[in-house]
Amino acid sequence: MKIRNSVAHAVEVLLGDFLCVGGQERVVITADMTSDMRLVQALLEGAYCRAAEATAVVIPKLPSQGAGADVAITAACRGAIGAADVWIDMTFPYMAGSGPHDAVMHEKKARYLLLGDAGLESFTRLFGDADLDLYFAAQAEFDKTFGRKGARCRITCPRGSDFTFELSKPIFEKPRRALNPGMYTIPGACSIGADTKTIKGRIVLGAVFHQVYELLQQPVVVEVDGAIKSITGAGAAAIKFERAVRRATGSGQGMIIHLTNGLHPTAQVTGKCFNEDMRALGNNAVGFGLPWWEPGGGENHPDGVVMGQSVWIDNELIVENGRIVGGPEELVRKADALVA
Repeated sequence: MKIRNSVAHAVEVLLGDFLCVGGQERVVITADMTSDMRLVQALLEGAYCRAAEATAVVIPKLPSQGAGADVAITAACRGAIGAADVWIDMTFPYMAGSGPHDAVMHEKKARYLLLGDAGLESFTRLFGDADLDLYFAAQAEFDKTFGRKGARCRITCPRGSDFTFELSKPIFEKPRRALNPGMYTIPGACSIGADTKTIKGRIVLGAVFHQVYELLQQPVVVEVDGAIKSITGAGAAAIKFERAVRRATGSGQGMIIHLTNGLHPTAQVTGKCFNEDMRALGNNAVGFGLPWWEPGGGENHPDGVVMGQSVWIDNELIVENGRIVGGPEELVRKADALVA
């Protein structure tokens, strides 16, 4: 693993190697007033170097992500993203799941990247310091290992998480390159397909994202038995997180809608960037609310982060405190090569 620590290299990896930006394509960067403008400028310059037609639109910070953002997305911003071939979204809360985002996805014209709250330093680690070929080779083996529909999975963490569920097919594919219109996320988080109605146990969160991202001094504890039964914890963060879950569901507390496993070899937990912290080795971005296929569901949901998890499949230890130690030999070999 060669650490390059070069902004220019990271920009080229994103635009050229991952998003495959071509000459004359329309690249639109959406940002808010809290976004890192150094990164906005670097992305604009990188797009210009690739002969793309690049535009940045900066709007006030959105009140919440997804559908909750609709009222605050300006007409000018809607017009710009409607014309995009490549849309890089640096707003946080983000626009994924909003009305304009749904329209772009329906038209199947643009390649959308949810970059979110990544600042220049996080961005450089996520795209500049990792070998994407090695990462996606390891992700492919991870997906195979966790693709055993109906197998029993258990997740624990040092803070006290202990929950089980049956594996199902992940709902979101993550290809090596963004060659076709659709939604893309930062590489580094492997999806764990779960039959959400079978999730049962205790989930202990070390960080939460409701309308802001917070690294917690005292954990938030979520009890689940198919549906979310309770959310407890001390302090304002627990109160705000529970309210965010209720807003996302309209009534009641909904269910768990996604699970992941961080596999990014150079992601760091800094408490400053949700999109980096959740991708650190063994961290799990847990989505709360309603699944996207139910009325009122979608991307308007809060997330929590389980830190340094261990994962079993049918009683075989696959991930131990964030490190892949079991499963097929090929998975262990490629995971080791990724972090070497």
